[in-house]
Amino acid sequence: MIIHQILHGYDEGHRLLAGSTVLENQSAKFITALSDLGCQGGNPPTVGYVTGYPVSAMKMYAIARTWLAPEMPRPGCVWTHTLLIDFSDLASINDLSVLSLFRRPVYPVDTSSYNLPLLLEPLNTNSCQNVTQEQILPVMEALYKSPGESVYVYAEDSFPVTEVAMAVWLQQWPKLRRSFRFCTWVPYDRSQNSDKFDLQFVPMQRHNIANHNRSNPGIRIDINNKPSNKLFEQWALTAINNNTSYSENSLREFLWRYGAESDEGRAAFIPLVMVWKALGSKQTDYEAVVPLLKPLKSISSLLKQIILGIAKTVVDEALIPSNPTISFVINNLALLNGQIDDIEMEMIAKALWQSSPHYIWTLFRSNLIFEVKIATFAALLMQPKEALDGTKEDPELFGYVIKSNERLAASPLIWNASAPIPQIAAGFISRDQQSATRVLPAMFESDNQAVANIAIDIFGKSAINMAIKNFSDDKESVRRKAAGWLFAARHAPEYLSQAMIDGDVHHTDVLELLSTFLNYHAKPLIPKVDEWACALRSSHVLSDNLSFSLSTFLISRALCGVSPEPDVLIVHSFDSLHSCLLESEINYKAWGMLEPLLPEVSVWDRWDKGYILRLGIVNTFVRRQLPPNEFMNVTRDLKTYKMLVKAAATSQEGRNYLVNLASWANNRTENYLLNCGEIAKKALRKKNSNKADWWQ
Repeated sequence: MIIHQILHGYDEGHRLLAGSTVLENQSAKFITALSDLGCQGGNPPTVGYVTGYPVSAMKMYAIARTWLAPEMPRPGCVWTHTLLIDFSDLASINDLSVLSLFRRPVYPVDTSSYNLPLLLEPLNTNSCQNVTQEQILPVMEALYKSPGESVYVYAEDSFPVTEVAMAVWLQQWPKLRRSFRFCTWVPYDRSQNSDKFDLQFVPMQRHNIANHNRSNPGIRIDINNKPSNKLFEQWALTAINNNTSYSENSLREFLWRYGAESDEGRAAFIPLVMVWKALGSKQTDYEAVVPLLKPLKSISSLLKQIILGIAKTVVDEALIPSNPTISFVINNLALLNGQIDDIEMEMIAKALWQSSPHYIWTLFRSNLIFEVKIATFAALLMQPKEALDGTKEDPELFGYVIKSNERLAASPLIWNASAPIPQIAAGFISRDQQSATRVLPAMFESDNQAVANIAIDIFGKSAINMAIKNFSDDKESVRRKAAGWLFAARHAPEYLSQAMIDGDVHHTDVLELLSTFLNYHAKPLIPKVDEWACALRSSHVLSDNLSFSLSTFLISRALCGVSPEPDVLIVHSFDSLHSCLLESEINYKAWGMLEPLLPEVSVWDRWDKGYILRLGIVNTFVRRQLPPNEFMNVTRDLKTYKMLVKAAATSQEGRNYLVNLASWANNRTENYLLNCGEIAKKALRKKNSNKADWWQ
């Protein structure tokens, strides 16, 4: 280590005599002033006294030894040899070896040797080995318990002032060292302006030193008159007994690591020692640690460590800290920004949610991304009721919660909540099938009528299938709710149509319901495919099982011309409707929908609604040239079939259709089809006969 040196002495006044480095003007004046005798008429010890102080302008620390120079012609002359240590090298000095570099000049002085820098190889020995606890502890207690005050130590000539002062200095971390000012012999206070000396040793005969500087009375201790049974404070004993080695987790390593960040100077010493001791115990008492941290507010890395430690204690041991401890975490949370990973953020979130859940809500709107992320992790811990209660006064917050924790949407409580909670939840629910499987049952279970529309908007056909499935439930309340969902889909009929096309409708009671609010003349969803025909094929309905209203709806759709499969609709619904008409079991509201689509008949035939229906069916098959085999499947009652054939035979176009039908049937092997073909042929042969002639 290279250390610069400077020599001051008498040369027609006290002045700089030699040096290994050039001093800028201000620093030169400052060093010269402190190198002069502390007090005219004083009697410093023969071995001289040591002064330590920073030279901030040069970023160096000065350690000087001053000797009385009685050999000089003028009384009160001194020699002062000053060592200048670069601030960056202070961390490398761990022992008293630097004191061995001092050399008292011999008059006449050979200044040439002072013009070269010195080399120092620290011995790295115990800095306190020559000092007893009784000698250093009172000094330490005075220094660190009153960190803003100068400390004056009254000591006899035999007291090892230099060793004690250097031991105190060597205990300190580098940043504190470079601001520490001490002098081992002062007849009066050597402080200048705002640069107070921290530690000054006063000859016993100078007990009136405080009166010399009324602006800096300081703390005075008499090192020789201490009680023999004095009990030193625990922090001081800890510091003296554990601050000698720089090993991992040692006090010295702790002080140097965190002291480097401290702006509090001496005020940080006691709290750091006590925090180190507390953190080193088997079970850290954070309730005791937190009050110690107030003077350490500038040491962000330490505060981060404490915050994470508190959080881990809350999570692992389920201990809820006191309000001051939680307030400490909350007030210093921003210190963690950019310094913690996802695992640590999740731990912080759990701790805050367990100990101070109300605070989480403020984090959702934080400007710091990591705080928002902490809130997101906390949202994953929330139960539905907790999420709803926490956002009751500010529903917008629920959006942040559900975005972070879509699992909440699987609870009926969310969908039963008042607006706008369901709408907000809907905005963050994904449309994938996995989400539908999880969320739709909860939505269906809710009693909120608006949820059906929300579910259909989000999940489309999956929501329809949910309603279709529940419409066949044994419970009336469930069927009624399912009906409400299906009715809500009237504004999105494409989903209903797709469900019918995909074969998801297996029960005619669903078709019955849909027919009450859908338009029979709606265009098919897919060209050449009628969704109602698909549903009828999937449900395996018998032609005489349909209700009057459903049959009327299907035949109305077949006759209006929009269906690409009118024959299928007629085949499944004709017998049911025709039987009702023959028995005069008529739903006039439903009949009023179909009647305008049927042919006009003479006034004498208007009473016979069965006859009018048959004419409408025949006209549709004939004019649209629907497959003859489907015409024969319209009814399984031969008597009714004969009436249909007779209606067809009344026109040339109908007779042509019957010719094709008979020809097609003639090539079949099934008895029923052969019979149908024969009936058609017979009608053609008797086309000019009256009703009685051929019917018998």
